[in-house]
Amino acid sequence: MLSVIKSDFYKLFRRKSFYICGAVAGLFGIILVVLINSLYPDAKDYGYNGLNSVGAGLGQVTLLTTIFLSMFIPSEFAYGTIKNMASRGISRVSIYVSKLIMGIFTAVTYTLFTALCGFVSGSIMWGVGEFKSDDFLETLKLFGLFLLAQICLESVFIMVGFLIQHTGGTVATNLGLLFITDILITPIINFVIKNWPLFGYTIKSEEYWAGNYVKVFMEVSPEQDIINRGILVCLTYLVISTAVGIFTFCKRDIK
Repeated sequence: MLSVIKSDFYKLFRRKSFYICGAVAGLFGIILVVLINSLYPDAKDYGYNGLNSVGAGLGQVTLLTTIFLSMFIPSEFAYGTIKNMASRGISRVSIYVSKLIMGIFTAVTYTLFTALCGFVSGSIMWGVGEFKSDDFLETLKLFGLFLLAQICLESVFIMVGFLIQHTGGTVATNLGLLFITDILITPIINFVIKNWPLFGYTIKSEEYWAGNYVKVFMEVSPEQDIINRGILVCLTYLVISTAVGIFTFCKRDIK
């Protein structure tokens, strides 16, 4: 298992796309701070500073991580890397889990780098800001929740990569999931509930799609019940997508 992880990280650090996507994610953090400063010259008077600029650009981290993983996973099939590993007797579970760990590392790295870019650029523009323990803990909590939602969402996209095993199809499918799933879930599930006599209520799509909590957890002080539900939903996606991905990978022939 450890050798598989080392091999994946070796290939990860040799990929130019890993650095390009990360750099673009960090650049978004800088651009948004500069844009705010250009649109609102008196932004500092309204409380803008480096500490509250860590969230600038984080909304784009999901997109850049998704694009990179959607290219990396299928390429391992295209190059025959995964097939060679399996033929050498390496457990398919180990192969899948290693890719999942690599995906988590990518999501965390992009998030931390983008947050750092936002903090540095915000500090240059408006100063670091006043350090308060309560505000710091609140920011840290929301940052951790954002990472959780990000990781759980990317686990779904990694599963898709193993199911499709083709770069073009994986990129198209994952971007479709990222941008239109939230729009489609509400009418579909509400239609089922409306026509099912045991239910007498409607739902909102944000309650059941992990991708929405990437945005929700970036909001200032979300209600505790929303946080609790979000954690449960995100972890459910992580467990189910990982289980489905491993099961189907073990049962299918490797192309």
